[in-house]
Amino acid sequence: MMSIEEKLKNEKPTEVLDVRGEECPIPETLAAKKLNKMTDGEILEVLTDHQPAVDVTLPYLAKRFGYPYIVIKKEDYYVVRILKLHEEEKGAVQLNDEIQVNLPFNKVVDAFLDPSILMSFVPQVKGVKQINYSAYSISMKYIIPFELPLFIKMEKYPNTVIIKYESYNKIAFLKATLGFDFFIYDHKKYTGIRVREWYEGPLKFMWKNEINKHITLAKDKLPTYLIKLISN
Repeated sequence: MMSIEEKLKNEKPTEVLDVRGEECPIPETLAAKKLNKMTDGEILEVLTDHQPAVDVTLPYLAKRFGYPYIVIKKEDYYVVRILKLHEEEKGAVQLNDEIQVNLPFNKVVDAFLDPSILMSFVPQVKGVKQINYSAYSISMKYIIPFELPLFIKMEKYPNTVIIKYESYNKIAFLKATLGFDFFIYDHKKYTGIRVREWYEGPLKFMWKNEINKHITLAKDKLPTYLIKLISN
């Protein structure tokens, strides 16, 4: 029986996505849409010559969904192969459609550096307290009230900023991590946003139902929230 790595290297890909000449967010956006339509065990092959897509966005897409991947260097482009796994093995839910707002890119980035924004689309988040520059405490209520630490990281690329929130539960028998990834794109005429929420831990099936609700709310609520916040 072939290992996953051997399968990725040797099997013919099910779908080939050629995005050479395209820059972020196009490679990841189109790859996410392709994967969403593919079935378990199928391989997506992405051809790209955009370095940030190779180094960051395509691997990040695969990792957050729990999909194995490999990167193969060609003479003047890269091949990224991603294996779609069974639904239960996924660790994330993402909004494939880009949210578009007619707001300055830098101001949108600043808005996502404040995790209070979670309260606009995650009903379980009841409050946010800042501990230091990049660490916060979030008050949540999911059956019972509790608090979790939350840490923020930011990665900058040409015309793209990725802001990551990560939180974890310290209780040993309920050990879990959860987080949000916000991809913010400077399209010059408008700012694009994509949201991904992920969870790893017990009762994943229950939390995934909540994540799906959050992603739907993000699409509906974030534009209005950002316009009101930034316009004031």
